[in-house]
Amino acid sequence: MFKAEWEPLPQYIRDHKPICDMRWLVLHRKSEMLKHGCLMKLGNRLFVEHDRLMNFLELFSKTGESISSGRAVDLTKEVV
Repeated sequence: MFKAEWEPLPQYIRDHKPICDMRWLVLHRKSEMLKHGCLMKLGNRLFVEHDRLMNFLELFSKTGESISSGRAVDLTKEVV
């Protein structure tokens, strides 16, 4: 069974030293991240799940999209 380990965004940034600026990524890709399930909002707090986040970033890489493009991307489509 899959076990998700959610961490508050500031703690994730401090503990994992992410490969990209997480605050910028959340600001510009929040809706896609919420849909994909790598970001969760509870009240006014944001939580990140590392494995799902890495999957989210891999999908962008496979589609040739830049995380900074500013336009919505349908990550539910199968990438060949």
